[in-house]
Amino acid sequence: MAKKDIVYRRWFKVALVLVMFTPVYTQLPFDSRHTMGVIAEVFKGPYVAQVAWLLPIAKAALLAAALATRNP
Repeated sequence: MAKKDIVYRRWFKVALVLVMFTPVYTQLPFDSRHTMGVIAEVFKGPYVAQVAWLLPIAKAALLAAALATRNP
């Protein structure tokens, strides 16, 4: 079986359509004068500390994806 480029794979097209039609959370209106406060709140409580056990799994998945899509 010939190896197809990712653009021609059906699951990629389905994922792309789903992402395109998923509403963006940043569409929620807020006063732009509070931007610095929003950034400070994000930095104050990062989610990465709550799911620290997931970091090695995410790194392994990223490495696997990079190795799977590399050109020989």
